[in-house]
Amino acid sequence: MSQNNELNNDEKQALYTAMKECLSSLKTTVRFAFHPVVSDISMDVTGFEALVRGDPEATSASVMDDIGHDQRFDFDQACRILALQSAQRFEVDGKIHLNCTALDPDNFEQMLRITSLAARDNKFEPASIVLEVSNLSAMVEADALVRLREAVSETGFQLLLDRVGPGTVDLRLIADLKPDWVKLDQALIRNIHANESHQAIIRGVVACCRVLNIQVMAGGVEQAEELKWLRDAGIRTFQGYYFSLPEVAQERARIIHT
Repeated sequence: MSQNNELNNDEKQALYTAMKECLSSLKTTVRFAFHPVVSDISMDVTGFEALVRGDPEATSASVMDDIGHDQRFDFDQACRILALQSAQRFEVDGKIHLNCTALDPDNFEQMLRITSLAARDNKFEPASIVLEVSNLSAMVEADALVRLREAVSETGFQLLLDRVGPGTVDLRLIADLKPDWVKLDQALIRNIHANESHQAIIRGVVACCRVLNIQVMAGGVEQAEELKWLRDAGIRTFQGYYFSLPEVAQERARIIHT
């Protein structure tokens, strides 16, 4: 896959045309809330996840309900483009986490090309972009996961495996993909201090990731007791309402608890 600075004019124009087609597929108002990612070492905000929002008070789920299956990939592309524009406009500081769904072996390289171009146009360095991938059911074969990992590395982006939770934990998937990060889902985190079976799952994921040099993030942290257990388990990066609610781009997110 060509890097952005190696694209010729025809390649750039083809990508800009594809970007316009993705944006034209939007049939609803889209805004973004930026949810902080917090480092346990300094309790500083190190990044922000761009979350899709529609009209005021609308959730991402309500927005997605209006998107047909055949439109999901173009919508996903459009959201990444607009999220980068919004992050640049409102001077969001730190790593930008962008969600990626509906990936398959035939479309992920196009996703990377367009996201790379959008990041460059909005003056974000590749190292500041974290792609949060989920729903990889179309890419379960090891060679497809390896190609995805290699292609992401070529762009300079980081790769995060999202929604690792009960019923979805697959250590083989983690080992084959070798992402930079895994994010433990809220369904696994909720009341973790009192749930021995979930504690065993998290310890297994943490041990696997330690061997593979993969960082672990806990999402959906809402209670001090959850945070304490996760810290004791060796996790150092967190996200959740305990720290801050997601806020629309017009208002800078802030830590509520320290």
